[in-house]
Amino acid sequence: MRQFLPTTNVQAAQINRYSFETEFDEAVEKVVFTPWECKESMTWEESLSQNYTDGILILHKGKIIYEKYFRALKQNGVHAAMSVSKTFAGTLGSYW
Repeated sequence: MRQFLPTTNVQAAQINRYSFETEFDEAVEKVVFTPWECKESMTWEESLSQNYTDGILILHKGKIIYEKYFRALKQNGVHAAMSVSKTFAGTLGSYW
């Protein structure tokens, strides 16, 4: 991606850094739902491959309850966030 578009590394905070507790909830993968405009239900875990998810982290009440990475993405890897950055910024803005 860096060969096609200008990019930058965004470093994690070195001071006043917030750390999250983890309390993984295995029930998340078993949630079943029917997506819009679909006739068949699927599990949360199945949906991640259906919509090409590279990585996902669910934070609930201040704790990480679910965290998975797929394909080439790793927990400490570089990922092109592109337009999803607006969602992150909006979510963080509404938190504070």
